[in-house]
Amino acid sequence: MEAAIEKSREMGKALVKAIKENKEYPEQEAMHEAWRAQFKYVILANKEHWVHNCDYWMEKGWMKE
Repeated sequence: MEAAIEKSREMGKALVKAIKENKEYPEQEAMHEAWRAQFKYVILANKEHWVHNCDYWMEKGWMKE
């Protein structure tokens, strides 16, 4: 159990460092792009109820109305 706790602490430190440094992971970007390409239709279908989400996606340039 102690080893798992220590590993969790190290992983947490690495996560905090990545966030602070705004680290990018190019190998994940294709997966994110594919997800956004599909999910934008969910956002558009619910744009009347999800106004903030729709505005955010448009602001980010992930979709156009």
